[in-house]
Amino acid sequence: SVLSSITIIALILSRQRKKREVYHRILLGMCIADISSSLWLSMSTWPIPEETDILWAVGTPMSCSFQGFFTQFGISSPIYNVSLSFYYLLVVRYSWNEERLRKVELFFHALPFLWAFTTAIVGLFL
Repeated sequence: SVLSSITIIALILSRQRKKREVYHRILLGMCIADISSSLWLSMSTWPIPEETDILWAVGTPMSCSFQGFFTQFGISSPIYNVSLSFYYLLVVRYSWNEERLRKVELFFHALPFLWAFTTAIVGLFL
């Protein structure tokens, strides 16, 4: 997952034309969210405070909170899939062009980011 996301990011950033297209920017956001989520999940129990007696737990309460925040923030990756689905709906079913898509692009990025950020913040206080 991480290697594929890094490859996609490299391909998008290496071509000027791709950076200008809404589709590629949505894909870029999804890949960045995927990398972040994968990295934090790969840490498994390490960030959990060691006094919990959980196997391989060597962290602190702060590291545990960081992992919890960024793991929850990873929900933005599947929500970016929703944005991509709406993109396809607008392009294929309703024949939207690039110029029209740019006017609503903010929503394609705002929905995943705001949902992920809000739920991650709420999780810190539960």
